Amino acid sequence: MRRRKRHIIGLLALYLCIHLCTAQETAQPNTVLVINSYVESVAFPTDIVNALQNAFTNEFYRSQYHLSIENLNSFLIRTPADIEERANQLYTRYNKNTPKAIIIIGTPTWICLRDFFARMWQDVPIILITISDYATDIPTYLQRRPLTNAERIPMVRSVEGFNITLIRHPVFIRETIDLMKLTITRMTELYFISDKRYESVQVRENVKLAAELYFPELRLYCLNEGDMTMEQLMDTIRLQGEEAGFLYYSWSQSNNDQQRNLTSSAYKVISTITSTPLYTLEDVGLDDRFTAGGYFGRNVALGQTVVKTLKEILDDKRASAIEWQMGGDIRFHVSYPVLTSANIRLSALPEGTELIDQPPSFWYLHGVEIAFIASALIIITLIILQRRSLRKEKHVRQEQVDTFKKYKELIGEMPVGYVKMKLYINKSGVITDYTFLDPNPHFENFFDVAERITNKNKKEMPKGILDDCDRSLSAFSVELRYGKPVTFEYYVPNKQIYLLMRMVPTNVQDIWDCFASDVTELRKAQTEMQFLNRQLGITLEVSQIIPMHYDCTAGLFTFMLDPLNQKHLVLEKQRLQMTKEEYLERVWAEDREKAASLLMALIEDRNKTDNNIKQEYRFLSPFFSDKEYRWVETRGIVTTRNEEGKPMQLVGSYLDITAKKKNEMELRLAKSQAEESNRMKSAFIASISHEIRTPLNAIVGFSSMLMESEDAGDKQEYMSLIEHNNQLLLKQIENMINLSDIESEKMTFEFDGFYVGTLLESMYYRFEKQLKETKKPITMFLDSSKEECFIFSDSKRLRDVLANLLSNAIKFTHEGEIHIGYRKTEKHVYVYVSDTGSGVPEEQQAHIFDHFSKIDEFEQGVGVGLAICKRIIHKLGGAIGIESEEGKGSTFWFTLPYSIDVEA
Repeated sequence: MRRRKRHIIGLLALYLCIHLCTAQETAQPNTVLVINSYVESVAFPTDIVNALQNAFTNEFYRSQYHLSIENLNSFLIRTPADIEERANQLYTRYNKNTPKAIIIIGTPTWICLRDFFARMWQDVPIILITISDYATDIPTYLQRRPLTNAERIPMVRSVEGFNITLIRHPVFIRETIDLMKLTITRMTELYFISDKRYESVQVRENVKLAAELYFPELRLYCLNEGDMTMEQLMDTIRLQGEEAGFLYYSWSQSNNDQQRNLTSSAYKVISTITSTPLYTLEDVGLDDRFTAGGYFGRNVALGQTVVKTLKEILDDKRASAIEWQMGGDIRFHVSYPVLTSANIRLSALPEGTELIDQPPSFWYLHGVEIAFIASALIIITLIILQRRSLRKEKHVRQEQVDTFKKYKELIGEMPVGYVKMKLYINKSGVITDYTFLDPNPHFENFFDVAERITNKNKKEMPKGILDDCDRSLSAFSVELRYGKPVTFEYYVPNKQIYLLMRMVPTNVQDIWDCFASDVTELRKAQTEMQFLNRQLGITLEVSQIIPMHYDCTAGLFTFMLDPLNQKHLVLEKQRLQMTKEEYLERVWAEDREKAASLLMALIEDRNKTDNNIKQEYRFLSPFFSDKEYRWVETRGIVTTRNEEGKPMQLVGSYLDITAKKKNEMELRLAKSQAEESNRMKSAFIASISHEIRTPLNAIVGFSSMLMESEDAGDKQEYMSLIEHNNQLLLKQIENMINLSDIESEKMTFEFDGFYVGTLLESMYYRFEKQLKETKKPITMFLDSSKEECFIFSDSKRLRDVLANLLSNAIKFTHEGEIHIGYRKTEKHVYVYVSDTGSGVPEEQQAHIFDHFSKIDEFEQGVGVGLAICKRIIHKLGGAIGIESEEGKGSTFWFTLPYSIDVEA
């Protein structure tokens, strides 16, 4: 029995140990997970992690959140299996306690684990710290080579659907090389030092591009890890002279066959043997006085940005709602000791450059001593001044007594009511009582009470007189508590007057100077004016008229705007002014001369019989946000003249009549479209009836002859002719259907990715066979291109376009050559079909792509094929055109973008 108990106790202990070990491998609740793409020794992620650890120690609630750090070590990821292993490790550790937030340092982690995040943690807030604004797919990433434009996935697309925000920490290549040229005046060679990491490969390609575009005078040499060992790198650097500049990015090397790490001390070794200072693209070695610096953001500032962003997320703000940011403190950073030891003039540095480890100035070293001496001199001076001040004090006091007497006399005689008020404020800041002190006669007359109000509080005053005063003091209790002047209206019911009260604090606590003036008549005038303004506002709101006036002397237009009555406008202020020149500059160029002449005729009073104007013109209105020209109607009349009778002021109105003009234009356009529709319908009926009747007659005729003929050869020929005319008829009907679909916006497009060369090759073989059947002495050529071109478009519709162009080339070419090919441009692919046919007359080239346009009226066809081609190419985001010379041939071409937004 005792042995059995020991077994049970042993099993329980074993289970507890296993449970504790398992618990250590799982994440704690409320975990903030940091995934580092590299290893612990790299400076860039280390500074970020240090900033986070300091924040969690000093700022975040340690009892609520736990910081967990995972080092991905992306150098060891070489196969998809390695990525799956990393994902499984994260799932095992954090599947039970999903992280509250994830911080990803480096693009490799995002590329490798994006699918894992989509499956497991798509809505977990993520902060991605990246040097680039694009990503790629996993197979391309594993190849560790420069990315093509087609392989780059914009980060906007890559993070779509995730609760994520980005903090960019890019490299500034051009700016850093500019800094090197300023400080290394003899530099003619640039040596770029980097390894085979994914980011290094992309940065190296950007360095090559920057050197080619901006620094063609420099000879660029790339010293790549893998192409040489560390010893070979050292030997190469030692051989360079003072004309060489060295730019360091990173250097990783194998410690053994299974481990690959960044060599954190590589830049230290390199900086000791270079003939010129070593510059970097990132914040590395600057505080250690090994590197000269460069143009970048400091890692410390980047860490502060990460901490600030994490705080917002932990305060329940969605990561996707936070705007993408740039790592902070981006400017030129240089090491003062490194540059001065290399005898580099600091005056050559750009403005705003931060000097790291600059020695303290003279004032910094001796400021205490200087301040002590200055303080002693000031104290002595103050003693002397104080003695002089005491001698003047008696004289000043006497002047104050005299001034106070005059002040009392002035208060008693001035026509404005005056009284001192003492306020009683409790500990809660509430005014509980107040007392009137020393009122002048005017103030007492405002109340018209039998007894004087001197030294009386509100309880001792007649009932009802101080109700408005109580409400006003309660409303301004905060301002009065902090000694701020206040102004309010005070209604005296027994005299039915309004007083404007102004309370100003004195130098005695809780004592206020109060001034009162009778504003009853002003209040009545304001009430009447408000009523009139409201009536006028309603009128302006209904008519949407903006009042304006013109000052002839100042040459200034003023528009009176009311945000309440003109809600359809974009108004920043209630008065908008502009000079005559600014006003006329906004008038449409074609209307400007007429508008200016009418305005000047009114200003110069040339219209003796009519002193007002009314005109309509197009105007770039400042009252709307669309920045488009609008039709306006302006009216004006002379209201003020000087002693000589010359106009001084013009008053008028401004009315937007764009809607009215638009209706008029729509009516005219509708009439024009109806007439054009009738013309097109007539042309269509005339053309289609002939083109359909011709193959139908041939089909009917040869069908009858086929029934009557007994000769096998004749029957075969008749059947061939019937088949040919069937194809012509089907082609005409298909063109009509396609044209109808395009006009009614029903034509569908299916986008896919394909090689342009492959598409042209298939069309070449198809029409080469068709060309042989015509037995014309024509040779067709497929012009090969040295560059492959992969685009994203609708291959089926492009085949229709090429079929139309090739059919026309065969139709109008009787001998010679037909060429089909393409070439790449910077933004588009250029495709052409060239022939040596009859060509297109110059006067017809402008209308060749219109409906029912035909070069030769005797050739078959309705004349809609090229119109369909034009509509298809435009729908695919391209352009189409013709280059032709009559009698020598034509070249039909079109361009297409490499990709097109399908939703557009």
